[in-house]
Amino acid sequence: MNPFDDVEFEWDGKQHTIPSDQVMYLNLKIESGNAGSGKDWNGLSLKVLTDYALRGDAPMFRISIALGVVLRHVGIRISDGEVLKFIMQGGERRAAAIIGQLMALMMPPGIENEEPAAAGKDTGATSAAASPTQPSKPQPAQVGDSSPGSSTGPAPTSSG
Repeated sequence: MNPFDDVEFEWDGKQHTIPSDQVMYLNLKIESGNAGSGKDWNGLSLKVLTDYALRGDAPMFRISIALGVVLRHVGIRISDGEVLKFIMQGGERRAAAIIGQLMALMMPPGIENEEPAAAGKDTGATSAAASPTQPSKPQPAQVGDSSPGSSTGPAPTSSG
């Protein structure tokens, strides 16, 4: 069973869909650093994105390349430099929104990270330290238009 739903987003006034059976492989391309352009980079994992979000840190170049991988996956002809320019024009707010959207793309809907209780000590609940917060999927109304002149970027949304 595929844990992912189709991901839909708008870019430059056009609707795009990443079929559910391609989402995991797209995430692998992002995580492994396979930009699909013959240029290798260090990749970007969900853990690293979560760390960036918690610190309020936005590494513009890595985020740009990751978003470029997503856009090129759906057939949009765009360079990483154009994506970087788009993100930088929106400042930290746009970069933070894109980090959230990439996290949403990488986290299957309905999955919660539950660590098992310590052996022999079933407390019925897990501690905050043992259960990192699951990123929430951004809603299109929160993110806004995703055209290159907009303020945030594409908003992945699941459809079922």
